[in-house]
Amino acid sequence: KEHIRVLNGDLQFAHLTKDLDLNAAIEQRVYCETSSIIVSSLKNKPLSISDGEAIVIWLPSSVSNKYGCQLFLHTSESAQNVYLRHRYDTKWSGWWKITLS
Repeated sequence: KEHIRVLNGDLQFAHLTKDLDLNAAIEQRVYCETSSIIVSSLKNKPLSISDGEAIVIWLPSSVSNKYGCQLFLHTSESAQNVYLRHRYDTKWSGWWKITLS
């Protein structure tokens, strides 16, 4: 059963699950996880991710969810990283790391 937390009555947080394929994480909600075990097991995540905490957000360009961007926010000890990729129809781009200053 999926666990969803509601924040301020409207923003839903769904927990990422072990071995979840991020290609399927295209619901209009915010996915989050604090377990390094689960984060390291995610499929189609950025290659450099092996532990830590993650937030994944799907940002659709259309209601059909065929086009859009997926944002991956990662924290581990003192590191914070942001990655972005896009989906066109059924094809995903690679992950691009966004540099924070």
